[in-house]
Formats: sequence, C-alpha cells, structure tokens
Amino acid sequence: MIATHTCGVVLSLVFSILTVLCFTFLHTQKFTLPDLPEGWENLNTSRQLGVLFMAIQSQSAGFSEHFVNFNEKFDKFTALLNEQSERLNALESENQFLQKKLDAIKNMHVSGQSTSDLTVTGIPRDCNFSLKELPGKILNTLHLESLNNDILEVREVKSRVENPPVSATLIANSQSRNKTMSLVIKLKSKVIRDHVLKRKRNFGELKLCDIVRNSTSEAKVGIYEMLPSVTYKLLRMAQERAKQFRFKHVWTREGRIYVRKNDGSERVCIPTESDIIKIS
Repeated sequence: MIATHTCGVVLSLVFSILTVLCFTFLHTQKFTLPDLPEGWENLNTSRQLGVLFMAIQSQSAGFSEHFVNFNEKFDKFTALLNEQSERLNALESENQFLQKKLDAIKNMHVSGQSTSDLTVTGIPRDCNFSLKELPGKILNTLHLESLNNDILEVREVKSRVENPPVSATLIANSQSRNKTMSLVIKLKSKVIRDHVLKRKRNFGELKLCDIVRNSTSEAKVGIYEMLPSVTYKLLRMAQERAKQFRFKHVWTREGRIYVRKNDGSERVCIPTESDIIKIS
C-alpha cells in the first residue's frame, strides 16, 4: 500500500516536471501556445501532457516545412555564389591575359624606337686626335677592326642647358661636363650595334689610355645604346630608383630598360613610367 502510494507520488511528480518542460519548450522554440481547454486546472497531469504533445506535434510539421524552404533557398544561394566565384576567376584570368598583351604592346612600342646608334661619353675635349678617328680606335681596342667599314656617321652631341647654373655645385658640375664631350656613332644595323655592346661588356671598364696610344689619361669612356629622349629620361628614373632600393644592375637592350636586384634574381623590364614601382 505504501509502495503504491509512493509510486503514485513519483509519477505525479514526473508528469508535473514534463508539463513544465513542455511549456518551456513551447516558449523557447517560439511555438504558439495552444488554447487550453476549459477546466484545464481540473485535468489530471496525463491529460495535460496529452494536450501539450498534440500542440507540439501539430506545429512541428509547419516548422519542418519552413526548414525545408530555408534549405532550398540556401542551396540556391550557394549555387549562385559558386557561379559568381567562377565568373570572378574567369575575369581574373582574362585580366592577366590582357595585362600580358598590354606589356607586349608596350615592349613593341619601345623597341620600335630603338636605333642602330651608339653613344660614346667621357671624351676629353683637349684630346689630340680628330673625332672621326675615335670610333675606329674604339673598335680596334675591342678587337673589332673588321667593323670599321660599318660606321656611317660620327657627330658630337650638343648639350642642352635650358637654364644656367645658379649655385657653386652646379657651376662645378657644369664645368666638369664641359671638359668632356659625347659622340653619336651611327652603325649600319642594330645587329652590329649589339655586337659592339656585347664586346664592350666582355672587355669591362674602358679608359682613354686603352683607346689612344701613348695616352696616360685614366678618363673612363662609356659606350651605350643611343636612346630616344623619352626612353633616356625613363632610364635615369630607373637608375635613381634602383640606387634607392639597392638594385645591382640597370641596362638597356633594343630600346628596352631592364633591372635586376642581384646576379641571381629575375630580370625585370621597365617599359613605362608606371612600371617604375617594380623596382622595390
């Protein structure tokens, strides 16, 4: 008898707890609380639980339908996102392709400005030989005597000073430049020009005493590819930036400007002013 009574008390307590849990679940999951039947307070716990379970069951079907709709919309959104991602990747690939074409066009444009001329710098004005003799002497020094007949023209480069120097430093620099002159040597072809430049690179530093017999002058003589004014300006900019970022090599070939950080690094082409930022 006592056991039966105790069991009834325990069951009543369990049902009461379940009822509280059902109300809590309905509230936290935002279910609509059911209309409680008349005489709710007089219903036993089992009947109350039955009403609550019916309310949960009837509304859970609606929630399942909403969840299915949400999943469908999410799947569509994911598919759209993947499609846009593929389009973005395609646009990036196309952009890279167009950038390569643009670089090629820029290189072609700069290359088209190249000439077969060489510039020779650092020639003292007080030298005791004629300017027309100098190209032949340079070729002889580089062991290119066979190319003497490929020289078409020799002329002095006239310096352009738009404004006179206004400081002691500028005056000194101007006077130093006035002691030397630069020449332009026109050759028959770019192939010959490149051959001379290659031989000069292999020869190394060239001094006036190497060129002129019996001369003791240690004046350095430079031999470079003749560049249009726009390209030469770009070269000077590249040299200044290369010095700033400690690039070891700056040179030109076929009207193009190249830089290299060090002996083992990749060669970088600088076709326009906007490419100067590559030197960093």
